Amino acid sequence: MRMKHGSDHGPTISMKPRLLAAFTAVAMMFATAVPALMPRTAQAANTYQDVGGACKPSTGSIGDLNATGTEDKGVATWVGRDMYIGDKPAAQDAEVALTGTMTSGLKPAGSYAVEAEGLTLVKGKLAINQVKNSWEYGGNSPGFRFGAVGFGGNYRPADGNTALAVAGQGSLITNMRPNPSNSYTYAGETVGAWTHGGWVGSAIVDNEPSGPYFTASLAGPSSWWISKPTNWNTSIMRNQNEFSPNGNVVNGYGYWGKTAPFKLTYKSKTTPLDGVTTNYLNYKDGKDYGQVIAGQSDQFSKLKANGTTDSTGSITSGTIDRHRYNYDGNQTKLGVKIQYSNDNKEKVVKFTGTGKPEDTMQVFSVTDADLSSDGFSGTGFEFENIPVIGTYTDQNGHDRNIYASVVVNVNGDADFHNAWSFKWNGVEIGEGYYNNSAHRDAYDDAASSIMWNFYNANKVTIRGGMIKANHATWLSEGTTVTEKSSEPGMSNYITSDDPAAAMIGSIMVPRGSFDDHVTTNGRVWVGKDFMMNSPYPIQLKDGGDWTPSNVTDNEQTPTASIIAMDMERHNFGWSASVNTACSVIAWNKVDQSDKPLGSTSWGIYKTPSAAAKHATTFDAGLIRYVTDDDMSTDQASDTPGRIEINNLTPEANYYIRELDTHNAQYELNPYIYKIAAGKSENDNPTGNPYTAIAAVYKVTNATNGEVVEITGSDEAKQLLNGKIVNKSNGFDIEWGKTERGKTEGLEGSEWILSQGDNQWVIRDDGTPIESITIQQNNNPVTALEGTQGTTITGLKAVVSPAEANQKVTWSAAPEGYVDVVQMENGTTSVVLRGKPDTGQVVLTATAADGKTNSVTITITSPQVKSIEINPKSATIQVGQTQQFTAVVKDTNEQELDVTPTWSVEKSAVAGISADGTVIGKTAGTTKVYAEFGGQRAEATIEVKSNAPAKATTVYVNWEGQSTVYINYKLSSSEQWVEGKLMDSASCDPQFKQFTIPAQSEEKVLIYFSNSSDKPTAWKNAVAHTPDAYKEKEGNALQFKLTTDGTPWRIWNDGWVEHQAPDGCPARNAAPRKAKVARAGTNSEWSHIDTTGWGDDKKLADQNPATGKFKVSGLKPGKYTLQENVAPEGYFVNPTEYEITIAEDGTVTWNPEPTKDTNGLHWIEDIPTEFSWTKVDAGYSPDNTDPKRNPIAGSKWKLEKFKAPATAGANGTYETDIAEIKDCTSDDQSGCATDKDSEAGKFKLTGLALGKYRLVETEAPTGYTKLDTYYYFELSTMDPVNPLPVKWTAGDKDSWDKQTGSYNGTTAKSEKAVEVNAAPNYRSLGDVYWGKVSSELNSENHHVYLGGSAWEVTYTPATSDGGQSVTVQIADCVKSGGKETGTCTAAKDNPAWAYDAYPAEGRIGFRNLPWGTYTMKETKAPDGYYADPTAVYTFTVNAGSYENVPIYKSDGTEIDKPHNPEGAQLPEYPNQVISNEPGVVLPATGGEGNTLIVLFGFALIAISMVGCGVAMRKRI
Repeated sequence: MRMKHGSDHGPTISMKPRLLAAFTAVAMMFATAVPALMPRTAQAANTYQDVGGACKPSTGSIGDLNATGTEDKGVATWVGRDMYIGDKPAAQDAEVALTGTMTSGLKPAGSYAVEAEGLTLVKGKLAINQVKNSWEYGGNSPGFRFGAVGFGGNYRPADGNTALAVAGQGSLITNMRPNPSNSYTYAGETVGAWTHGGWVGSAIVDNEPSGPYFTASLAGPSSWWISKPTNWNTSIMRNQNEFSPNGNVVNGYGYWGKTAPFKLTYKSKTTPLDGVTTNYLNYKDGKDYGQVIAGQSDQFSKLKANGTTDSTGSITSGTIDRHRYNYDGNQTKLGVKIQYSNDNKEKVVKFTGTGKPEDTMQVFSVTDADLSSDGFSGTGFEFENIPVIGTYTDQNGHDRNIYASVVVNVNGDADFHNAWSFKWNGVEIGEGYYNNSAHRDAYDDAASSIMWNFYNANKVTIRGGMIKANHATWLSEGTTVTEKSSEPGMSNYITSDDPAAAMIGSIMVPRGSFDDHVTTNGRVWVGKDFMMNSPYPIQLKDGGDWTPSNVTDNEQTPTASIIAMDMERHNFGWSASVNTACSVIAWNKVDQSDKPLGSTSWGIYKTPSAAAKHATTFDAGLIRYVTDDDMSTDQASDTPGRIEINNLTPEANYYIRELDTHNAQYELNPYIYKIAAGKSENDNPTGNPYTAIAAVYKVTNATNGEVVEITGSDEAKQLLNGKIVNKSNGFDIEWGKTERGKTEGLEGSEWILSQGDNQWVIRDDGTPIESITIQQNNNPVTALEGTQGTTITGLKAVVSPAEANQKVTWSAAPEGYVDVVQMENGTTSVVLRGKPDTGQVVLTATAADGKTNSVTITITSPQVKSIEINPKSATIQVGQTQQFTAVVKDTNEQELDVTPTWSVEKSAVAGISADGTVIGKTAGTTKVYAEFGGQRAEATIEVKSNAPAKATTVYVNWEGQSTVYINYKLSSSEQWVEGKLMDSASCDPQFKQFTIPAQSEEKVLIYFSNSSDKPTAWKNAVAHTPDAYKEKEGNALQFKLTTDGTPWRIWNDGWVEHQAPDGCPARNAAPRKAKVARAGTNSEWSHIDTTGWGDDKKLADQNPATGKFKVSGLKPGKYTLQENVAPEGYFVNPTEYEITIAEDGTVTWNPEPTKDTNGLHWIEDIPTEFSWTKVDAGYSPDNTDPKRNPIAGSKWKLEKFKAPATAGANGTYETDIAEIKDCTSDDQSGCATDKDSEAGKFKLTGLALGKYRLVETEAPTGYTKLDTYYYFELSTMDPVNPLPVKWTAGDKDSWDKQTGSYNGTTAKSEKAVEVNAAPNYRSLGDVYWGKVSSELNSENHHVYLGGSAWEVTYTPATSDGGQSVTVQIADCVKSGGKETGTCTAAKDNPAWAYDAYPAEGRIGFRNLPWGTYTMKETKAPDGYYADPTAVYTFTVNAGSYENVPIYKSDGTEIDKPHNPEGAQLPEYPNQVISNEPGVVLPATGGEGNTLIVLFGFALIAISMVGCGVAMRKRI
């Protein structure tokens, strides 16, 4: 069974195909559903003609009972809970015990309802209290008739099938039997009857059963009329005449005690469908029929209205006639003429369709307030501009139209009186039911076309017609009608609840109850209780029941209708449902990998010529437009890539052509495909739908409609396994290469794009575009003219040179006045839709690099006479939209194809787009204006406030699942929304996200799957989820959340948190900017040699601008992009960017580079640079605490590795790269190379990538030059986290001879070497002086004196810190193997603390650390005077370390020596300290030298004694 499905291209509910249909042959169709989805191989050539078109609808025809009728295999009436023939004597959703008798206790209020045509299914219980004496036979009335009606749509099941089934499930009727005092004690009845019961069999003609007959399928025991004695009449009888004592006989027919009352086997008149069994309690996917209906209702409610509604009309004058159905003007001539006035006025709600045949479903939206009849005698309806989508000839030889299906979505609990008037495409057809009416065909058409969808109502009440007193006359006599209503308080009305004011069209109340007071014409599907409630008979003027005259004798009984047409259920099928007397075609759309492609749009044509011409009218050969996934046109709308069209003429050819892919990734399929539809579904149920592609055509001349058949391979026909193929356009990715912090392109980079094992190189080598020129018919143009509504053709933008990127983008300024259309011959046409105030539009062609060429189009206006806006008024809620249209006519009353200028009076209340779509902003009323050609029209729109949306975003992290689908069910819906693909969360790629489109705060159940069709894995609530978030549903635990607008997140292990992941929007209503993920920033990088890569491994850069890249034709999926070669003078950015292209072409980057204002991503490079510092490393590598301060004055040589010309050979380090001198603020001579002006610091910039080494050629003054070579490589640098390039110390040979890479060991490196710090060691100082007599010898030379002693104090340099050291030093003299003085450093003294010159009178120190030294002479040579106040100073530093000069305390240098001619260092010093000859006497009172003198005298005495002894011995 098939039913149109659809989408509002917003939040929708996806359903499986064929959920709602003509509702017959269900089981057989379900059994063939899967094979039906598969394309069939081409069949043998057929001889069908090109006579395709819309098929004649099979929906019945209003009139007297026809013994044959039209077979209906569907459900006429569905009641999801309890059905009452009468009114429920309790609150709607309250339990009730119907245990009353005829005189006491509770029972349904009586009703004058008489019949229900077609199959009636009651899931709960059926309570009948029919008070009308209908179908009287032998003085008795058999009661309410099910199945066939005396007057109706003649649309019913084939004879012998079930007409009534009652399941007794979910009822609020606790029991239905008399009071306990009655002897009748059975319990569990599902059918109860009071005044009359019901019957399903044949009428009796000439004492014999005649006409249609049906059976019943009833759960529970048999029950009996309460108005009769026990065992008199069963509640449901068979034939019209089977009264007592035949009750037991009737009971024996097997109607009662059914254990599966809704499992029905249908016996069709059409042999191939005979014996199909359907269980309506398990109708589809475990859902009963009503739940399936509710799902369809949900889908309809989400369709965007394409028609307009005006609820402000009224009828306040004139008359309208209403006849009894069998009015003949003779014996039966009951009828009234109704007079309208301000006291008896009707409200009119006008529905204006699009008038476009391609819109095969006309959708309207109204509220319960729009339908309200308050202040009126009723609400009437007018349908205008409902398009004809086909024609046929009926059984009476009448030429009939096939109209588009109509859906009226009603929001709220409607309660209104139905009026007497009803217009269909401008014609009053409300009386089209009666036998002699000229509008019976139109009545049938309207009843079969309209579906009233009360999608969210809890209760709908449609009350009967009203006629105010003194506002009607009898048609036969012309006299005033004096009868009156018996409704309490309504005696001033002739009739106040007349069922003859019939409702036209099918009615859905899937979630509520329907209190019906009028005859209905169509399907009636109710989710809760259905009351056929017609309680008020017409009374005579003076009281008492009125019985009509001018009718047959058996019809002269009390009635609730002024024209004696009591309440009935007339059955009509809805035209959107499938007609099994027609054929179905279907086809599949896939990509080149056989992946289904949804959302494509198509035209279905009668001939290939019509398809080639893109015919737009039926006369020209258009049959229908269809869009995949749109339930209003595609029967298989919930199966992406599957398009199925029903209700087509059998045994005819159909030609299909794709009109739009709605997906930039794919090319439009250019071919025309022929499908031959064979016999109808009735005659060939297994053959439908027809899917075989019988032929494929290529358009050779679109203007003339010329085609040629394509022969050869399926690939040439763009077919794959019988499915129609779209070739991929692919998608674009774009980026730019720039310097960090800038957005200016850098030339010369190269990139590697990877996907799996595939790699492509992309080089910045686009051919520059020189010019772009707009031409018309191959001639350059700069100006054009045209009248508004016409088309300029033959334009083309030519890009030069021809090998440059030829892509052109067209734009027009100001926008909204012209349409630019690409033609099949490669030219461009411009449709002049509007005219700006200036009268000119600038049309611009833009090349890929941004170069433009423009042409000015001057647009002249046509002469305008009038504008009419439709609708005149409308009401919407805040956030909802209303489409206004305008008809503009010229002075010849011809409608112009122009777009008026739209505006609103109060922009705070509503906004309006250029096409006339109004969106509500805040509550209020505003005027809507349409202006064109000096004319203006206006309409009014009211915006009502509504509850805030509670859309809630769910984030899920499901480990191991790259594709995740969400399935959810709101508590306000019985329908699961299944298989919704979740997007990657841009704020945190480890999560998937989906926004549940709830309109109010409510509970929602969810689970996740890894497929929308046949999942192999599910993610439900698990042990780690708190119980508060679990709920049992079916056979599995589901997550239970709340749609209050606050996000939820769900981890892989099941935990649920009522918050968003870090960095994700905290509330849907006010999302904050997401954080940028930086995954992959530290990716491994190595250069890939792309030399010799062929074209198959190259992707062209489509953007010729320097440093800007565009790669086209990429299929959806994940890619990685990484820089392979950087622009000259820049580091390679090593970041590996993961680029994901979604199915819809959305491109996401991870990490995401910086974007400019145009949305272009810029990938940054850092200019190459290398820095190092020349540092003071102390005196040797053994120094433990060098200060490592920068030192100026070094010079360097830079060498670059040159790779060998042939593999395996040795490369070289080129020595002529650069000589580098330290750039300082005082010496700028080295600044051309060294870019760091701080002394001792070096920075080289702009170097090409490669391997380098540095060697010092000159050390700073005062330091020792080393022969160390420093190796480094410039390759990559992450701009997000830049780290300086490091070097490695080695010697001249520490490199690999093939690669140039460092291959030494760290053992070679000096201990003091740090990261890019080149050490130099201080040169130690030496000092040297002579000790001489102040008197020169005879040769005028200084005499060097031995024996002096010194106290030396060393104070380290200020920058070094440290303590002063004082040592005692004596003149070292070595002679003849003997030495005197300090010839070696004493223990604990510094290493330098000794006299390094062993010659007499020559004193000095070597290896002196830097600092200041002070000296005092503590002993003069013998016989010389030492000045105890003299202090001498010398300093060792970088500028003074060799033969350091010694200074006196007054700052002057000590004396220069008088040395022999030719005396040189180091034999003779070049500076001397002299002593005066003489002895120093003690000072007064001082010790002086007494001890020495006495010691001297003692020595003399001893000498003299010794001399005397010696002489004595000699003597």
